[in-house]
Amino acid sequence: MSGKECFSDGHIKDTNYVDQLIPRSILPKKSEINSKNFLKNIETINSDYDDNLLVRSKIAEFLLDIYKNSGKPAIELLNDFELIKDSFSKILPKDINNIQNLDNSYTNKRLPGVEETIEATLTRFSKLEKIEDIFKNHVKGIIVGGSMSYGPFYNIRENLDSTGSSDIDLIFVVNDDQLNSRWDFILDIPFFKEEDKEIFIEREKNFLLFRKEKIADIFSKKFFLKDFDFEISMHIFPENIFLNMVDDKLSNDLSLNKDQYYLLRDYKDNHFPHKYCSQKSFSDRIYQFPVPKEINVNNGNITTLLGYAINDGEFYPGIYQNLISPMFSVFLDNNQTELTKKVISFKKNMVNRLNKERFENYNKKFQFSHVRHNFFSPSLTNFLNKY
Repeated sequence: MSGKECFSDGHIKDTNYVDQLIPRSILPKKSEINSKNFLKNIETINSDYDDNLLVRSKIAEFLLDIYKNSGKPAIELLNDFELIKDSFSKILPKDINNIQNLDNSYTNKRLPGVEETIEATLTRFSKLEKIEDIFKNHVKGIIVGGSMSYGPFYNIRENLDSTGSSDIDLIFVVNDDQLNSRWDFILDIPFFKEEDKEIFIEREKNFLLFRKEKIADIFSKKFFLKDFDFEISMHIFPENIFLNMVDDKLSNDLSLNKDQYYLLRDYKDNHFPHKYCSQKSFSDRIYQFPVPKEINVNNGNITTLLGYAINDGEFYPGIYQNLISPMFSVFLDNNQTELTKKVISFKKNMVNRLNKERFENYNKKFQFSHVRHNFFSPSLTNFLNKY
């Protein structure tokens, strides 16, 4: 199964984020973003809820449902929205963007305005659609992580202040043949900056050598976009490393339940700015992994980061597991549902672990294991409370 594969039951009021795969391309058309019915639905949301965060959250759910089900490219939906933007803005509560008492101290991220996040999200979905078309014959699959996974139409920011814009974070899963093949097609991507494309080609060659020497497990590259003020971060995972992180080794380590940590050596193109790789458990406890001294190599550094940890009976998902959880958003699966099944297995591992740890502390929650859970929408938080 391929295409925009998202976990949802397709309903606005009771979104099931995880349990069912729906490829966007084969669904029947539903609401359109430029119809009178669209504005009526927004008015209904406004009248049904009197809390600004919840109104914003329900609008985000509604728009995500439209994106998944309309069958229209994101750029067309963006054009549709621009046509009715003034009417849309007039029916919103006047203080919709005046959010008080939002705890973003840990993330230091700004909650964007409603119109801002709609435009920013659709712009990024448009780029994701192009990424899928370009890479679909060169990778096993693509997973969308970060705020484009957990917060489309809600958390996605433009670059308007010191918090910066929301980037696109992607995990690319590749087999050995794909990893060892030529990646010159990167040079033909029109919206990547030329310097980044050339550096990527060199770094991919370097990674093959580092992997053979067993000093690097994955490699990452940021791409700056022409004419857009955000970046795309690609994290290239050889298939065996990905499976260890989400299934094989993880399952074994969780069953043993001994204090241990799994490390990933990331060939990064930039310096990791923190002394610690800090991750959270289901109890919201922080585990601080001291980041070892980076190895300086050609065109970057090899940085050792936390893949996951088990400490004092608690599981701490790692930095790249937090890209996958809590939405588990497989954007492209080129081998029927093989990658998707592994991602679902990872989700089940996490839920099973949560239930096991609740025998000691029933107050543990799934969302606490994500470093940005304080920034989740109320709808997502309410859904995760069901676990």
